[in-house]
Amino acid sequence: MDAKPLLALLIVGIVFAAGCIGQVSSTGQITQPVPEDQPQDQPQEQPQETETPEGNLYEPPSGSPAMTIASPADGAVLEGTSAIGVRVTVENFRLSGATKELRENEGQIHAVLDGPETGEKYTPFNTFSFSNLEPGTYTIMVELVDNQRNPIGVSDSVTVTLAG
Repeated sequence: MDAKPLLALLIVGIVFAAGCIGQVSSTGQITQPVPEDQPQDQPQEQPQETETPEGNLYEPPSGSPAMTIASPADGAVLEGTSAIGVRVTVENFRLSGATKELRENEGQIHAVLDGPETGEKYTPFNTFSFSNLEPGTYTIMVELVDNQRNPIGVSDSVTVTLAG
């Protein structure tokens, strides 16, 4: 058996794992992980699932969904990096990637990168990144979508510059 595909898969896995370990700074840059003895950002609180009289375990968050790009700041200039880390604050909406069943106030974040390079991703996480980017000015647009990836009308955007 040719070892090259296995080696390539191992390298991709290591690079992916390394990218998942870093933190996103308030400027949107990927930083080194916080030591275990230091306090870390807490994951966004999700509503507890409780059984309803109908036997349904899902209880939707109450209120109107809201979302804001917490970092990077609009107009930020990121130096010495080829990646843009994004942190989104989500309220009254449960981030989920576990089902395609339509549920009130539940779904994912759809992120679109527009600039010298473009990209798109759907994620159930409020922290993610776009990497291996060339220097230039980029617009990042995020929107909340339901479990079937239909926009629900809640979005935000920022423009940032990667300095060469």
